[in-house]
Amino acid sequence: MIKYIFTLAVLLVASTTVKADDGAYDIKIEVNGIHNDNAILAYYFSESKYIRDTIHFDENGVGFITDTAEIPTGVYLLAFPQLKLNYFELILGEEKRFSMKTDTSNLVKQMIVENSLENELFYQNLKYMLDVGKTSHELKESIKGLDKNDSEYERLNQELVQLDKEVKKYRKDLAAKHPDSYYSTVFNMMEDVEIPENPNPNDSAFAYRYYQNHYFDNMDLTDERLSRTPVFMSRIKKFLDYYTLPYPDSINAAIDRVIAMAEPNYNMYQIVVSSIFNKYAKSNIMTHELVYVHMAKKYYAHPEVVDWIEEEQRAKIVDLVRKKEPTLLGNIAPDIVIADIEGKTRTLYEEAEARDYTILVIWNSGCGHCKTEMPILRDLYESEIKSLANIGVFAISTELEYDEWTKFIFENELNKENWVHCIDIYGSNMFRVKYDVTSTPIVIILDKQKKILAKRINVEDIPGLLSYEINKNK
Repeated sequence: MIKYIFTLAVLLVASTTVKADDGAYDIKIEVNGIHNDNAILAYYFSESKYIRDTIHFDENGVGFITDTAEIPTGVYLLAFPQLKLNYFELILGEEKRFSMKTDTSNLVKQMIVENSLENELFYQNLKYMLDVGKTSHELKESIKGLDKNDSEYERLNQELVQLDKEVKKYRKDLAAKHPDSYYSTVFNMMEDVEIPENPNPNDSAFAYRYYQNHYFDNMDLTDERLSRTPVFMSRIKKFLDYYTLPYPDSINAAIDRVIAMAEPNYNMYQIVVSSIFNKYAKSNIMTHELVYVHMAKKYYAHPEVVDWIEEEQRAKIVDLVRKKEPTLLGNIAPDIVIADIEGKTRTLYEEAEARDYTILVIWNSGCGHCKTEMPILRDLYESEIKSLANIGVFAISTELEYDEWTKFIFENELNKENWVHCIDIYGSNMFRVKYDVTSTPIVIILDKQKKILAKRINVEDIPGLLSYEINKNK
């Protein structure tokens, strides 16, 4: 099993050299085919890999881990520059004296472990999965192109189903024989919950609800050892992405539930809160902004709740939330009073109340992206949008140059019926603050009650979103 990690330059800059003194650990690692090379010992933590040490391998391919300090239990990896940073994994922590021997021809298949139950179990499973993976690949290749009604398709598909059952049983039995091992703990975390027979055939949501309620039965979120695996946060994110309804209130409740399970252990609490917060801070899904605001207000705004960030960073988060809150999805949009292209005073509220839906666009004729998007909006409006309902466009420019703005409007035929073009040539209008205008274009869809239905979307998505809203309300 060949694996690749970071670039050599990054690894070597971040690494430090293991001291060759006698210590509590005496772990011998021999790799046939490695000569006079410094391997990189790294570890998994939350969602990343970090360097712990470098280990020197002599001319015979022998290296030692001889740390005197306690090594936190977890899954580690050894990467070899001579092998283009191919690596193998190993479990370190509680077992302090053992040996591992392998060959560069196949780091996993050739692995021999002595005096380490954890790594024996680990490699027993890896080797088994290599063989099973080969069989599974062959079956999947054979089934390609076959008609689903073909008897051969059915036979091969049943073999795949049976193979999957055998894998689950093998791994479950292996873990059950060693219930106190770290391997067993990690395996149990990775295993899906077995769903019992539905006691009520009319309850179509039973399986989903049971899985959601019991998802963490085999995963102790206070066990720090789990954070030093490559799968810990991915399991939590899978729960949030696939086993939580995709509505902000549901996601917020699920997040609070997960955090509460980790809270008894400060380190795990910090990992879980930080990782989930970063996930939604980086998300481009518009409903996730509500999740971000929920986490910021409930956790990050309070020093006694999140005490590991600098106060300057906390202030920035709080300020960002303050700017976002007025235009969150579901809120009534702030009104805008502004002059149109003829100097006549217009208000967003009056325009919205006169339409079934209003497309609010904040743009600038000098913005490259706006120059592309505005003509596209024009074409979509004429070909699809205006026939859906009584829909208007309220377009506000952020620029201060009246002539350039009007020139672009007329040259690109943006002066359409039910389009209102406005500008604040003095730069004094508060719409920039109310709508947190830091870039353009910004597209927001409002209903007749001025409620924000969608925001910061691509113009290509407008027809679909409006069609959905119109059909939903029929």
